[in-house]
Amino acid sequence: MPAQRGYKLDLAFLTTSPVHVNGPDNGGTGFFFTVGPTSYLVTAGHVLADGSLGLFTEEEKSDIRNDPPEITYFLRAPEDVKSLTRFAIDLSDEHRTWGFDPEGGDIAIIELDQSLSTLAEFVDDDSDPSEHPFGSLAFREVDFLGSKELRTDRAYNLSYPGEIYDRDTKFPVRRNTLISSPINFDYSGKPRFLTDARMDPGTSGAPVLVKPSQVEHPWGEPLKQSRGNPVLIGIHAGNVPHESDSETTEDSMRDYSYSDLNETWRPEGIKRAIVDAN
Repeated sequence: MPAQRGYKLDLAFLTTSPVHVNGPDNGGTGFFFTVGPTSYLVTAGHVLADGSLGLFTEEEKSDIRNDPPEITYFLRAPEDVKSLTRFAIDLSDEHRTWGFDPEGGDIAIIELDQSLSTLAEFVDDDSDPSEHPFGSLAFREVDFLGSKELRTDRAYNLSYPGEIYDRDTKFPVRRNTLISSPINFDYSGKPRFLTDARMDPGTSGAPVLVKPSQVEHPWGEPLKQSRGNPVLIGIHAGNVPHESDSETTEDSMRDYSYSDLNETWRPEGIKRAIVDAN
C-alpha cells in the first residue's frame, strides 16, 4: 500500500512541481497532465520563454530549441511522497513534444520522459504499488470544467510563491481566490477570465481548482467523484497591470503598478498546445 495514504494528504498536492529555468532562482509553478500513455508538464508560457506572451512564431520556437534554457522539475517517490527526484528537460531534442497555445493563451506544455498515474486512477486499497512508479499524479481532460456549471465563485490554486514554501518536501502552497469575471465569457476577447487573489512571483503556471462538490452537470445533477478529484478551471498566469503608471514607495514592498486581479487561462489551451505541438 503506498505510504501517502497514511499522511491523509489531499492528493491534489501531488500534482504540482516547482519549475526551475536556468537555476533555482528563476521559473514558476508547473503541474502534470496526461493524455493516454504520455504525460506533460504544464506551466505558463512566459515561464518557459521569459518575457514572451501571446502567439509564438516558428522562428521564436526555433530560437528556443537552438539555445534552450535548462528546465528542471521534481517527481515524488511512490513509497514516500516527501522523497523527490530532480529531472531535467532538453528542449533541443527533436523527438520531444513541446509548445504553446496556438490561440495565444499564456500556456506551455512539455512532454515528459515519465508516464504518471492520474488522480482518478490513484488509489484503490488493493492496488499494487508497482503499478504506480511515481507518487506524483496528473490531471486529465475529464477533470476540466468543460460544460459543467459552477455553484461557487470561490476557487483555489496550488503554487510556489517566491521563497514561501517548504524547500524540503516541495509541497505547494494553497491560496484561495475569487472568480472575478463571468467565467463563461472570455475576458477582453481571449480565452481567459479574472481571479482576485494576492499572488507572488513563482506562482505563474499554477492550476486553479474547485472542489467537485461545487460543480454540477448542465442538467443540474451534482458532480459525483468518489475520490474527490478537484476540477481544473484554469491556469494562473500573473497579475493584471494597471494602465496608469504607479510607482512603489520606498517604504512599501508592493508594486502598485499591478493589481490583485489575475489572468487565468482556460485549461482547453492545454489540449490545443498538445495538438499543435504534435
